[in-house]
Amino acid sequence: MMSFNMSAKRLTTWMSAAVRCVAIGGLVAALAGCGTVRSSDSKIVERPAQKIEAVRIDMMPNNAVRLEVQTTSYGAVLPAQQEANRVKGHERLQEFAKLISRDFRDRFPALAAPYGLTVSPTAPAILFAQITSAKIACYADCVMTVTLSVLLHDGKKTLWQFKVNFGQKNIWADIDDQMFDLAATEMLEAMKKDGMIGK
Repeated sequence: MMSFNMSAKRLTTWMSAAVRCVAIGGLVAALAGCGTVRSSDSKIVERPAQKIEAVRIDMMPNNAVRLEVQTTSYGAVLPAQQEANRVKGHERLQEFAKLISRDFRDRFPALAAPYGLTVSPTAPAILFAQITSAKIACYADCVMTVTLSVLLHDGKKTLWQFKVNFGQKNIWADIDDQMFDLAATEMLEAMKKDGMIGK
């Protein structure tokens, strides 16, 4: 899971978002922005001769994402509710796709900088990113998570693989920048741990 080896500024930002997810007096208060990383996994394919210092981002299409729909309901209402939740799942999947694409462009460079990694459209190394699966679990309302798969390629061969499952922690959570920051930090920590990047 995520290491908390981060700068004071980034820790303060993370905590300000996370504090909205606390329960006060037994009542859940101000729950928007409650993102979570459920799991992650990395694999070293080949260690680079030198640590990667710059990457360009290549967002792969999300046309064939496997969507799992889990509906808790009973009786004759189940088939109709299942289909309604499937539609809702595809709508939220598009929200996640837009979030990831936008934040890799707008937020990832600042998140990567403390790790000695820059983002450049002319970098020889490529970070391929794609949503490969998604799950929506519904009862009174729905919680959505996605799996983001990433390949680090040096222009000739794949060096590293990574998957992170993240999304809404509860039904009040917005699909927002904080979710991306959690997933991206999880990835950057894994890249550093595996010797792909790092000062």
